[in-house]
Amino acid sequence: MKRVSLSDLRSAFSNPAKYARNFTGRSGSGGPSKYGMFLHAIGEFHRTDDLQKAQGYLQEKIEDNFTNIADLPDYSRKLQAYAREFWQLGNTFVRVRDNVAVPIPTEFTDFVVSGQAARIDLVPSGGYAAWVFVRDVPDWFLDPRLPLMQFAYAEKLGVSSDEVLVGVYDFEVGRHASQRFTSGQINRARRELRSLLRLLQARFP
Repeated sequence: MKRVSLSDLRSAFSNPAKYARNFTGRSGSGGPSKYGMFLHAIGEFHRTDDLQKAQGYLQEKIEDNFTNIADLPDYSRKLQAYAREFWQLGNTFVRVRDNVAVPIPTEFTDFVVSGQAARIDLVPSGGYAAWVFVRDVPDWFLDPRLPLMQFAYAEKLGVSSDEVLVGVYDFEVGRHASQRFTSGQINRARRELRSLLRLLQARFP
């Protein structure tokens, strides 16, 4: 099974031929990073609903794994800002790091298009919110993975697409931003995805 990552789609759609040339269908794995430890600390915050425990987790993991910890206070401030913003949002936390696959036509059985929502919430007005975490991406709404995630989560949760809100939390600005994509925007992203998969299928018959 060859995997297309949702996080790659923005660059893939902008230059499908280049993406197809470089495509391997495998996911790389790097070593531990401070940003990765920071994201795990966010998971700890949600699991325990205890910011102090999450801060302790963050400090322990960074001090145990890295010699240069000069940026630890910055990560700590970002964690505090994130918790404050989440509480102000008023949503009900459901889970972190939730894997999702986009339903694709059966002609592409050798491929899976998948990714991960950083967080899933219940929205007070009804429905769900699926979030991804970014750093300094002001034009986040142009990322085609978001309408595709809206479609994928509607299918996964058994609700209509207008009951799924998708968006980002940007650590540089410390804010959530979200929208509901229209059925036309979702279908356009799905058409682009099918075109990309046909190109990949031609390379890997």
